[in-house]
Amino acid sequence: MGSPLPHVAVVAFPFTSHAPKVLMVARALATAAPSATFSFISTTDSLARLPTGAGAAPSNLRFVEAPSGGGDGPGIPSWRRMELFLDAAEDGGLRQALETARAAAGGAAVTCVVGDAFMSMAADAGVPWVAVWTGGPCALLAHVIGDTIRKDIGDHAASRADEPLASYPGLGMYRVRDLPFGDAGAGGDMYRVMTTLLGRVAERVPRAATAVALNAFPGLFPEDVSAALADALPNCLPMGPYHLLPGGGVTADRGGRGTDEGYSAGPASQGGQGLRA
Repeated sequence: MGSPLPHVAVVAFPFTSHAPKVLMVARALATAAPSATFSFISTTDSLARLPTGAGAAPSNLRFVEAPSGGGDGPGIPSWRRMELFLDAAEDGGLRQALETARAAAGGAAVTCVVGDAFMSMAADAGVPWVAVWTGGPCALLAHVIGDTIRKDIGDHAASRADEPLASYPGLGMYRVRDLPFGDAGAGGDMYRVMTTLLGRVAERVPRAATAVALNAFPGLFPEDVSAALADALPNCLPMGPYHLLPGGGVTADRGGRGTDEGYSAGPASQGGQGLRA
């Protein structure tokens, strides 16, 4: 008997603009591999808010709901919705969604997960995991080596705010204040949730990802940046910009739909090359 046809689960992070970006990747992959099955996984609310102006999805791409963790009710703050979802996903919600995808595909088991890097619990899915980073690649690099930087800076982020990160390969063009965790005055519930999330990303992606898709193209960054990314991450795949991928065909709604979940990338991320996730 031959090998079963691939069944790829594309897992979105269902907040802000993450899901539309990952949908671009899903559509492009489904277009490029018409004999494979693709399941796009996100919460009910996230799926309902996806942009609709790209035309019909490829016939081999289906949409599968993931547990929200109970944060869908009115009046629940953004940080709490995110926390509930992540707790549920870590506690078996992602595995449940993968099983739902298997059943919806006529029993075809998921053979690979292509997922937003924020959904790093995919490291335990038991199949190859390609992490998709939707922001600037240098931000991912900063998170991966973040523990080292934090030990160096210590409690002096404020006094060293304008100090260049010259001793860290690939980050020499930035200052301490540009770091995702370089704001000495940062705090609050959303900051706490995001710090936990990104700490998991920094630990799991280098250890467990089969490859990392970057929203960039070869040659976009100086050689030292590309070398640092290749050294820190497994099998980097610069395959962006995602919105230009053949068959991707999705753009975020101009009205801001999908970008209202209450946390900001910060000014350093403008243009996609900053350090804020």
